[in-house]
Amino acid sequence: MVCHFGCDSVNRFLMSSSQDVWSRSRHYMIKVIRKKDYLQLALQLEEKSTITMNYVKLSSWGKRIVVGEDFTIEVKCNKSSEMADPQGYGINFQKKLKEEDAGIIFHFKPVAPESAVYFRTLQVNEANKKTSWDSKTMTIQDDNVKEIYFANSFKLKLKPVTESSILVYVNDKFKTEYECPNKKITDTEYIFFSPSVSIEQC
Repeated sequence: MVCHFGCDSVNRFLMSSSQDVWSRSRHYMIKVIRKKDYLQLALQLEEKSTITMNYVKLSSWGKRIVVGEDFTIEVKCNKSSEMADPQGYGINFQKKLKEEDAGIIFHFKPVAPESAVYFRTLQVNEANKKTSWDSKTMTIQDDNVKEIYFANSFKLKLKPVTESSILVYVNDKFKTEYECPNKKITDTEYIFFSPSVSIEQC
């Protein structure tokens, strides 16, 4: 799941918020919930539907993504219903809180019904600040997607070989090399992830 934040007041609230309360803006009610190891962003639309994404700031872990060094997180899907979701779940490596500011450097998304894992980058048009997925989406087919990414916890390891190119491993098995178009994985400051999954630093 990818969450788009299109309101400046959302960003200002996020940057300054330290409370667990709802704050009103023109089109949203916004809440940042402080969890033990991460923050949860909730956007409640006027029709009362709610979009949430969890995120962690790498500096809170004392971590950075560095060329030549392994960066590993443990991921666990906590909802079996995600196996049937045609959208799967997403883990986003971002420079900024708002996608409209700097896009998504690296988007990792397993989709069980398709037996596929997607790797892609969200670009920002600087002229109008509209976002779009880069055309160079990479897809890996894997018959074991349900078992690996949904039924069990797994380790996702990124090893940058340059500032923009990363080797991707799952449970220490090499999956692919991915080039982040026009972006640097070393610029990552936040990891966003679906509320249906949990992540831990390794």
